[in-house]
Amino acid sequence: MTFRKRLGKALLMAGIAPVMLAAAADNQNFHNAPAAVKNVKSPLAGQAGAVQAGGKLFLAKCRRCHGTEGQGGGNTPALTRAEVRAATDGELFWFIANGSEETGMPAWDNLSDTERWQLVAFVRSLGGKPASPAPAASTTK
Repeated sequence: MTFRKRLGKALLMAGIAPVMLAAAADNQNFHNAPAAVKNVKSPLAGQAGAVQAGGKLFLAKCRRCHGTEGQGGGNTPALTRAEVRAATDGELFWFIANGSEETGMPAWDNLSDTERWQLVAFVRSLGGKPASPAPAASTTK
């Protein structure tokens, strides 16, 4: 194979690879949650009481591994990272219920549905404050 053909093939693959990787990433569900849960909405979304109740549950059940504010540490991931923020309510609920032997996350299927939705509400509240815009530079002297 000539240099020109090898270069052409390499450039073609370099152009295709990012598209293929992006497509594969789009098809990934949070921790392999079934597609059926992807569009499930939380019945407690937007309820401040759910966030508060979820916070109490979080401190009792999740703090040991995820830290007081979901910051993680060691091998335990932060719950404020992009992957968690991008997960749907249904995917978070499913993951809380089923856990993962692979990651060491316990299954919290002994909690009621309401309690698991409260945890989803609390996780959604972590790091959820939008960044404040930088103050405008003063133009007066």
